[in-house]
Amino acid sequence: MKSKRKLSQCLNCEQPLSNEENYCPNCGQQNTDQRVSIGVFLHDFISNYLSFDTTFFRTLKPFFFKPGKLTIEFNSGKRNYYIHPIRLYLIFSLFYFFIVSIVVPNNAVDKVMNKLLSSSDIKAGFAAMDSTQRRELEQAFGDRGVPEFLNGRFADSTSATLSKDSSRNYTKWANLKAAAIDEEVSDSAFSKILKLQPYKIVSSNSSFTIQKKRSFIANSNLYLTNSLRNLPIMMFVLLPLFALILMVLHLKNKKFYVEHLIHALHLHAFAYFFYGVGIILIFNFEAINGLLFFVSFALVTLYAFISVKRVYKNDFMKAILKFMILGFFYFTLLLTALFMELYVSFLLL
Repeated sequence: MKSKRKLSQCLNCEQPLSNEENYCPNCGQQNTDQRVSIGVFLHDFISNYLSFDTTFFRTLKPFFFKPGKLTIEFNSGKRNYYIHPIRLYLIFSLFYFFIVSIVVPNNAVDKVMNKLLSSSDIKAGFAAMDSTQRRELEQAFGDRGVPEFLNGRFADSTSATLSKDSSRNYTKWANLKAAAIDEEVSDSAFSKILKLQPYKIVSSNSSFTIQKKRSFIANSNLYLTNSLRNLPIMMFVLLPLFALILMVLHLKNKKFYVEHLIHALHLHAFAYFFYGVGIILIFNFEAINGLLFFVSFALVTLYAFISVKRVYKNDFMKAILKFMILGFFYFTLLLTALFMELYVSFLLL
């Protein structure tokens, strides 16, 4: 790599500089030309923020095979021999969310909803309506007439309008989504359609307006994208709360809060790595995805238990009891935070 050129003036505060000055005496910024190639930029980023050097690779063995050792070493004062916990957390959280972004398909919501129920559900719902209900539905659609998919003909999932092509047989979620997108279908008509299908989470929740429900169905894939994008923020907020639970459960150890936070960083970093690998395997071996999920969860849980036992030096029975309490409160927080995150993403549609 070429040596960086020095400047005659600081780019930050415009202080005149001599060629001998490596740093600006006024603001402290390094005296180098900031215009660099992409190679230099990536090298600096990796060196300064991710630290892929001997320290990083030295960290991997205890990180994977000796739960709790990194936390014990760092809290005892061995700060430079292993990679800093925050950087370790950053590396594996980036790995996890990168894997999620490339592995989880953009149309995952549509795929799940299509598999939940058979394509005959809307047709059955229409057939079960009495004459008064049918008349109300017909009035809601007016001169345009009731879409043919309610009588057993199905809309093309790639179409933004309600197709009358009966040669294709698509699932009812595609029809419902097509109706939500179609501007010619009024909200009152869509409300009637919604009552015919058994997605009760969408149709029966009275706390949301029909416009909001329709927006969710029409933009279901965007909803997933927004939710995944907000997950890193949610997990970062939960991290100090997890450390707080650790501290409360181990008050007799007389450790500072930051020591519990360091432990939380190491545990979450390991979880990010294994769940990231698990997601790759689950989406590539769908026949055994249930087993793969269980193995991933079991490994992360076992790792966390061993780490907690070693760091806080509890006997086996006390360690199990405290770990179960830790798991209960943390998963309660996690589920609550996940529900709130999904709810906020829904409101922002």
